[in-house]
Amino acid sequence: MRVIAALLVIALVCQSAMAVTSKSQVKLMMEKINSKMEKSPLGRALKGMVTIATKLGYDYQDLYDAFAALKNQLLNSLDNENSLFEEQTACHENFIAQFNALISNYTSQINDTEAQLNYLNDSLNTYEQNLKDAQQALQDNTDALNAAEEALAQAEVLYHYATAEYSNADQVIGVAIEKLQEAQSHYDNADLGSFSFVQIKNTFVSFAQKITEATKGMNAKHQLFVKPVVQAMMQVKNNTSQTSIQTAIKALQDLQAYFQKTFTDLTNEYVIFTQNVQSTIDGLNQLIDILQNQTIPGYESQISQIQAQIQQFEDALSLAQQNLKQAQDYISAEYEIFAIVQARHQALVDRINSEYDLVTQADRIVRNAQAQVNYSN
Repeated sequence: MRVIAALLVIALVCQSAMAVTSKSQVKLMMEKINSKMEKSPLGRALKGMVTIATKLGYDYQDLYDAFAALKNQLLNSLDNENSLFEEQTACHENFIAQFNALISNYTSQINDTEAQLNYLNDSLNTYEQNLKDAQQALQDNTDALNAAEEALAQAEVLYHYATAEYSNADQVIGVAIEKLQEAQSHYDNADLGSFSFVQIKNTFVSFAQKITEATKGMNAKHQLFVKPVVQAMMQVKNNTSQTSIQTAIKALQDLQAYFQKTFTDLTNEYVIFTQNVQSTIDGLNQLIDILQNQTIPGYESQISQIQAQIQQFEDALSLAQQNLKQAQDYISAEYEIFAIVQARHQALVDRINSEYDLVTQADRIVRNAQAQVNYSN
């Protein structure tokens, strides 16, 4: 605007038409101009134009035309500024709408991702607990397997020990019965002369001691059956009558039958026990195999997959949060920029309106001054 005003001043100065006015009229005109125009650069430029035109007695129509052209240019500038501001406002609103949509989308992504992460973390906790339980079950079953195998081994040792005891006792009893039957045979054949009862007495004392020794490791129940046999054999020591020999044979045969039955029962119990324990061992081995090769690896695989998914969702969440922050920063920056645009626009509009008012005032003052000059003439 200042350049335009300067050009107008130059154009006005270069005009050839002049008029002479009285000093009092010039003074009056300048006072009016000074009071209105000193407040802005454009006002001062216009004041200069009016002053020059007044001093030169210039044809005011050209000055009025310059005022009109300047006012039209100011109006055009105002229209251009308003059009530009409308475009800038539309771009601003479009930008805000786009980034609000992005913010809404990123917020939705964050909410969905956080919900999925919560679900995955719950699943991870469940599988980790299942894995822990499976590992504990593996340990418990392994301990049970070791205990079962140890019990089976101990049962085998005890059975072999019992077998040796029963075999030894059966052998001792068998020899004793054989000797007594030999003595009984001499009684039956009345051939006592060739049989040494002193020898048999000493032998049966030894047998009684052997039976006692052979059965001392057995339980008290077995001892109850052994005691009468030992007593019967001791009677043979004191009395080698046919009756005492028969009594001893019968007692030994009963004891032998009892031991044989007891050993048979023990063998049956041992077989059943070993079968049951072996069945337990087989079942435990099967459970351990399933836990080691299926259950635990399955849980570990699930945990690895979930952990990988969690990492993916955490990366996606971090990216969405970064995008959200960036979009929010862009919107904040856009509002700040548009605030500057608005301030610039308003300042420019105010300036144009102010300059338009100044031109209008200058035009009015000049017209009033011209009217007074014409009236004076």
